[in-house]
Amino acid sequence: MVVLDLPFPPSANRLTRHGVRNGKRVSYTNPDYSSWQEEAEWMFKAQKKHAGTPIKGAFTYHLVLDETRWPKASDGDNRCKAALDFLQDTKLIENDKYAAGGSWAWGPVKGARITAHPVEHARIKVKSTGTSSGQKSKATLLAAG
Repeated sequence: MVVLDLPFPPSANRLTRHGVRNGKRVSYTNPDYSSWQEEAEWMFKAQKKHAGTPIKGAFTYHLVLDETRWPKASDGDNRCKAALDFLQDTKLIENDKYAAGGSWAWGPVKGARITAHPVEHARIKVKSTGTSSGQKSKATLLAAG
């Protein structure tokens, strides 16, 4: 299980920005998101020893958001992406695509708290396709019966 306190996550709608450079449309990381990532990294360093065991494969998660920010910071479900990406960046989860389910709620926390639990009744099966020089892998979540 993983438990991590984080700063209040930005909305998925605000993670990237779009503009025009040299006549071409470009996307780049929102500076506010970069600042959030830096603050989250400092918080992670303080909690690393007690954050839990990294999860390989399938997991479920629950994100609790600071209830004092609701309803002004509405659309709480959009806050999950930044938190899950951070768990992946810190290697507390293998990949956020292995989320077998998740939920979020407003609650009595400062910033946010995310918990993740391994899914023991499921397994990830990785199949390789292609040639050895152009190897691609495809992950499939299989429910164990």
